Amino acid sequence: MIREMARVAKPGGIVAISTHGPTHYAELSEAVFGAVPKRYMLGRRILYWPRGREDMQSFFRAAGLSEVKVKQAIWKDEFQSSDDMYEFVASSTGNFYASFISDKAINSVLREIRRYFVDRKIQTITLDVVYAYGRKAD
Repeated sequence: MIREMARVAKPGGIVAISTHGPTHYAELSEAVFGAVPKRYMLGRRILYWPRGREDMQSFFRAAGLSEVKVKQAIWKDEFQSSDDMYEFVASSTGNFYASFISDKAINSVLREIRRYFVDRKIQTITLDVVYAYGRKAD
């Protein structure tokens, strides 16, 4: 993807991307992999492209870009309760995981994900974003 972006960029142009870092929504991923029956998960790929700073640096260099800069921002959002946190992730991205689960199984899976947060008193979620840009030679 980055090579193609570099190929179509004008000489002297900038290629820039941001992506989820490796710890983005780690709490949700752990809950989902624990709650979703394995028959629904087998053969599925990771649903986003989690990469760290070193990976991004090497991808941009391999694409022939110069002046490469990579930054990473990691922070935690805190909620007043585990239920509040579940409602946030369910409404923003959490239910995406449910899109490949049968209608018959979905309600029990969502209850298990909520229970995971509540039983462990998880009230924070990690956000991790990697930003990278580089310049195409003139």
